[in-house]
Amino acid sequence: MTAVPGQVANMIDLICDRCGDVVSCRADHLRDLEVVWPLLTDQGWAGSPFATGQHTCPECAVGQLREPSAVAAATWPVRKHIARDVVVRPDPHAAIVEVTGDIDRLLVSTMQAALGRATALHRNIALDLSAVELVDPIGLSVLVRGHMRARKRGGHLCLSAPSRFVLTVLHTMRLDDALPVFEDLPSALTWLAAHPPAPRQRSS
Repeated sequence: MTAVPGQVANMIDLICDRCGDVVSCRADHLRDLEVVWPLLTDQGWAGSPFATGQHTCPECAVGQLREPSAVAAATWPVRKHIARDVVVRPDPHAAIVEVTGDIDRLLVSTMQAALGRATALHRNIALDLSAVELVDPIGLSVLVRGHMRARKRGGHLCLSAPSRFVLTVLHTMRLDDALPVFEDLPSALTWLAAHPPAPRQRSS
C-alpha cells in the first residue's frame, strides 16, 4: 500500500515509491477513501488513482519524466485487459450512448465517433456509464467536448449511473455542476424529456 490511513482521523499518508518520502493530507472531502487521485493532483504527485501504488512525489515525478524509460510509469495507468465498447441507440428524447470499460486513451477514438453518431441522431445525449469504472484526463476531455457540442446545438449531455471514481473526478475538476448526473438511465431520460432542446438559432 502506498496511500495508508494516517494516525489522525481524516488524514491519509502518501508514500513515494521511489524515495520513500511521506506526506500527510486531509482526506475528509473524499467520497471514497480508496480513490486518492484528488489528493495526488492537489499535492502534485503522479501515479495510480487508487490507494495501491505506484505513487511518486513531485521531485521524483520530474526525475522520471527526464528518463525516457520511466515516462510510462508517471502517466495514467491503462488497464489493457478491460473490454471496451460503445453502442449508440436512439430514444425519443435523446441519443443513448452506452459505454463499457474504462474511458481512457484506448477508447478515445471510439468515443469521439460514437458521440458524432449520437449528435446526428439527437441534440440531447444520454451517456450510460453503468459499465464504466474509470475515466482518465483524455477521456474526460472527450466528455467535455461532447457537452460543449450538445450545448452549442441547444441540447444537453447527461451522465447516468457514474461510478464513485467518475463522480470524484468530476467533483475534483469542478464539472459536476456543468454535466447533469443521474443515478440511472431512466432518470436521465425523464429529465431530458422535461428539458427539450432549445430551438436552433438561424444564422443571419
